[in-house]
Amino acid sequence: FFLPTIMPPKKEEKTLDIVVFGATGYVGKLIVEYLKTHKDAPSFAICGRSQQKLKELHTELGLSNAIEIIVADVSDAAALTKVVKRTRCVLTTVGPYTLYGEPMLKACAENGTHYVDLTGEHTWVKQMIIKYNETAMRTGAIIVPCCGFDSIPSDIGVFLVSEKLSPAPLGSVFSVFSMKGGMSGGTFQSGLAIADSDAKVHKDAAGVYCLSPVKGKQPSWMLLPWLQLSRRRLLAPFIMESVNMRVVYRSWGLLQSQRRPYGPDFRYREYFTFGRKPSLMSNISAMIFIPMIYMILFFFSFSFVRSLLKKYGLQAGDGPSKEARDSGWSHVEVFGSTADQSKKDVELIIDLKGDPGYKATSVLIGESAICLSRHSDKLPPSSNGAGILTPATAMGSLLVDRLVKSGVFSYSFRGEAETRKGK
Repeated sequence: FFLPTIMPPKKEEKTLDIVVFGATGYVGKLIVEYLKTHKDAPSFAICGRSQQKLKELHTELGLSNAIEIIVADVSDAAALTKVVKRTRCVLTTVGPYTLYGEPMLKACAENGTHYVDLTGEHTWVKQMIIKYNETAMRTGAIIVPCCGFDSIPSDIGVFLVSEKLSPAPLGSVFSVFSMKGGMSGGTFQSGLAIADSDAKVHKDAAGVYCLSPVKGKQPSWMLLPWLQLSRRRLLAPFIMESVNMRVVYRSWGLLQSQRRPYGPDFRYREYFTFGRKPSLMSNISAMIFIPMIYMILFFFSFSFVRSLLKKYGLQAGDGPSKEARDSGWSHVEVFGSTADQSKKDVELIIDLKGDPGYKATSVLIGESAICLSRHSDKLPPSSNGAGILTPATAMGSLLVDRLVKSGVFSYSFRGEAETRKGK
């Protein structure tokens, strides 16, 4: 007689490229609009907790019947598991991530589904690395936080400088940001959530190497204007350096085991300038900006102030108008030098069209999700181990090429005639 063959349970087929979780939010809607008209036509679904709002969004944007509506809430683990088992990549905008981000990331890590988000909350990212990095490595899930303006220009900028100066090791690298853009309620509320995190969470994420698997040289800290003599301008500290620097140092740490790491003497900082060109007003603004930062940090330290801001400040769903989004821009200068005897220097220029936090960000994260869901065979070797990675280590040159083709992102090295730009 014959013994019946016992087959393993059939793995649910991943029929979708991308699920946009939080599609009805301010940024979620922009992302859906971008994916809807994308020439690669990725298969995607819109997902959120309100079926009514999802239906309204579906109608408002004129989405085809092929674009499915999926109802799921962060409080329903079973529903999230069903979602992630059907898709190759989850793109989530549901924040503040400190409050609402963990359930979806956990579901993706446990079920081998790729994941991208827009968090700028490095304290939360640290906790997710502690809890789920090994799980994601075991299941093959590539988890990439910080796929918006925080922190793709910073992370990819250093990556491009490293590629340009290779094989020489990097020494000092710093980025100078200038931009025109607004703020959404989601970003505002995320900042309050970071301030509300308990003392242990802040302690775990205190150092600049807190996200890196290895430690390196401590960069100098100076909350003062910095005079860049070569440009005759004063530079102010960049408020988003706190997350961007830590993401860049995680890339550095993860790449230490690769054949072409940044090098043991790598150091990174970020600054802000008011306007593309130096002027008397931009220098005065840099000097005024410092006491403003101290004042904001002082008031944010009081819980009753944060409570009032949560209630009466910008709320999730608020954001710049279409005209403001279209007229926005960002300009990033990345200065890099080698740490060896060659003493080479380069200057990378990155330009993004549109409000950096919203119009540009919808493209940055949209292309990140497409990289992971549709081009996993082209990802760099640094992504092979899976786990919680960074834009540079997960996607590298593949992401750069896709961003250039989008027409929103362009870059060039000063002194070179060619500028890489898309349509």
